Amino acid sequence: DELILLDAETGAIQAFTRPFNIKHYGLDAIRQLVDLDALGDQVLRGNNVHMIAHRAINADYQLHTPNLNRLLFPRYKKDAPNTLTKLSGAAAGLELMKSNVIARNQPGHGFDQLLGLVKSVDSYRLDYNDFKVLPELLAQMQLPADGK
Repeated sequence: DELILLDAETGAIQAFTRPFNIKHYGLDAIRQLVDLDALGDQVLRGNNVHMIAHRAINADYQLHTPNLNRLLFPRYKKDAPNTLTKLSGAAAGLELMKSNVIARNQPGHGFDQLLGLVKSVDSYRLDYNDFKVLPELLAQMQLPADGK
């Protein structure tokens, strides 16, 4: 749900921060990580969604512009096994096309630009059912040659 601006030529990433939107079925998982009650009025509570400003969770946030070194497509699945799967360029391209919000404004709907990105970095699909497994799964990703 978050948006980034990704420079297809340089690989520079600029994030557009917005509040975390926690759906009611995800509250139990978030409560394992964050004491929502302690955040008080920094949490907007609704019937279906709670919203939390990202700075309420990470007060040390600093804006920076990293470069793309891999693509990760996370997907929470409550009852599925935890898996990290390396994707082919074609599969990664299809995943990117699903989230390319300005495709209609790009020549060829941005497909050539996205293919350039998937050819330049490794791509992965991450299926998880619990936040606790993420460090172990993410450690399985291959690091680029520069180690970053």
